[in-house]
Amino acid sequence: NGAGKSTLLHMIAGVTEPSSGTININGKVTSILTLGIGLREELTGRENIYVDGEIQGRSRAETDKIIDDVIAFVDIGKFIDYPVRTYSTGMKSRLGFSMISLISPEILIIDEALTAGDASFSVKATNHIKKIIKKGKIVIIVSHGMWSICDICNRCIYLKDGGIIMDGAPDKVTKSYVDEIKKEEE
Repeated sequence: NGAGKSTLLHMIAGVTEPSSGTININGKVTSILTLGIGLREELTGRENIYVDGEIQGRSRAETDKIIDDVIAFVDIGKFIDYPVRTYSTGMKSRLGFSMISLISPEILIIDEALTAGDASFSVKATNHIKKIIKKGKIVIIVSHGMWSICDICNRCIYLKDGGIIMDGAPDKVTKSYVDEIKKEEE
């Protein structure tokens, strides 16, 4: 905590400007920085999917083509047609993740979103991210979940106090991180 992970993601996503240096992005960035942040509480889940489609620049017809996939992915049953204000935090997270991740991003930034919903949804979200990667897309993930990092990533950067401690293979970098945490706790 406090290493600068979320700040870096915000800069890559274009939410925040760097105080020095430059960031060059080649491709359209889609970010999941805070799940459910853009949901309209009085609208239903289904209505939120259509609103999000408009915000993402999709026509109603384009959203019509993917809405069944999004609803199936969210997997909240009849609640998709209830106002979002009636959703649990996990249901909101599932809806937020599903709406953003199913738009075929060029570069996808995820800040701790793999904890969305329950364990089965987390597995489904992880598998979906792997499909995005197999399509040759870039996925940048910030997580304290070492298993997720080792399972999904082919490169890992360990940040501390705003600097890079280690950059390399996920199994080696996460081991170094865990070993350091153990030393600090002892």
